[in-house]
Amino acid sequence: MGSGLSMTSVNKIKELANAREYSLALEIIDSQDLSKSLNPQFIRLCGDVYIANKRYKDARKVLVMAHRMAPEAKRVIYSLVDLYLRMGYKELASFYYKLYMFDAEPNLPQTDNMNYIYNKAQGCPFQEIETLLFPMYSDVMDYDWSFELFLLMKLQGKEEEAKRIKDDYLASFKNEPNAILLEEIEESGSEDRIKELF
Repeated sequence: MGSGLSMTSVNKIKELANAREYSLALEIIDSQDLSKSLNPQFIRLCGDVYIANKRYKDARKVLVMAHRMAPEAKRVIYSLVDLYLRMGYKELASFYYKLYMFDAEPNLPQTDNMNYIYNKAQGCPFQEIETLLFPMYSDVMDYDWSFELFLLMKLQGKEEEAKRIKDDYLASFKNEPNAILLEEIEESGSEDRIKELF
């Protein structure tokens, strides 16, 4: 970790994270002293980069730092729930989920996304969690959520819906890694591969 936090580095980290270049963003983050940042949303973004690179202990450290700075920040709490679900810390995930939902506005995409990741981790039936993503992410393509919805449709055997999402997804994100995975799934037809990605 470096001795400070430069604005050039902050801007580059944001740019790379927005472009989903998480490994490149991580290289810069590792050279920065994040404790110098006064922006909890930037620290949260760094936590999300750590999560994307499966460096969960580092993610936890910076997300807790961001939460201390802004205890009411929904995006920080969302990232903590996501992290704790991935780590298998169910009680902590439940605590932060309840904190998030305490004053969350119903029917907002962010609230539905939170309910989706939490309910999915609890093993809710596919039909139940599908309602949280469909039709929003079948009509308006989102890099992560539309891909997730495609996987969900495939797992339920809803081939027609999956094909429509796939076609729109490929038109929107033609050369992106998820588009390549989507083509791989279609070619192999492997349910095990779908479950692995889901």
